[in-house]
This record gives sequence, C-alpha cells and structure tokens, in this order.
Amino acid sequence: MAQEELYVFYDVVCRRRVVLTGYPLQNNLLEYWCMVDFVRPNYLGTRTEFCNMFERPIMNGQCKDSTPEDIKLMRFRSHVLHSLLEGFVQRSVVHLELLVNYIESDT
Repeated sequence: MAQEELYVFYDVVCRRRVVLTGYPLQNNLLEYWCMVDFVRPNYLGTRTEFCNMFERPIMNGQCKDSTPEDIKLMRFRSHVLHSLLEGFVQRSVVHLELLVNYIESDT
C-alpha cells in the first residue's frame, strides 16, 4: 500500500482507533511510529522529529562500532520512548488468549 493510500485512514472520524498487529513490527521503529501516529496523531511528533529524536539514536547505538556515548544515548532514548507509550501500547499474549476464548465460545 502506498503511503498516500495509508493517509486516507486518518480522515476516518471515530472516537477510538485500535491497531492489531502480529509481532511487534519486527523492530522497525518507523513502522512503529506509523502505528502510534495513526492511533494518536502527532503524539510522537512528525516523522522527521521522531527519526531525529528516537530512530537515529536508537539505531546508531546498536551498531558494532557504536561508541559508549552512542550506546548510552540509545538506552536513554529507548527508555523515554517506552515510557511515553506505556499507557496505551499493549503488547501482551493475555489479550490474544482472551480473544481466542471469546471466539471459541461463540462458535
């Protein structure tokens, strides 16, 4: 799906938005930003702001040749990102088990 097509979903007027994914987006921070931005527009800033604040420092701290400062910044920014998302991003198998039980009892 082209990026322009995805923005059509932003025009849907609703009280709540929910995104269900399989795995946690395979450690692709930009995909993660897209998911969060759909649910809470601009909560993590624009795409450029997110890349500057989180994606680049986190990715730079994971390289073989990362300096101790890169690693320290990566850990800090990862912690900040986790803290910002703690209240509304849920990554739990428990929710999947509840859904499976609900579906099985319905059939």
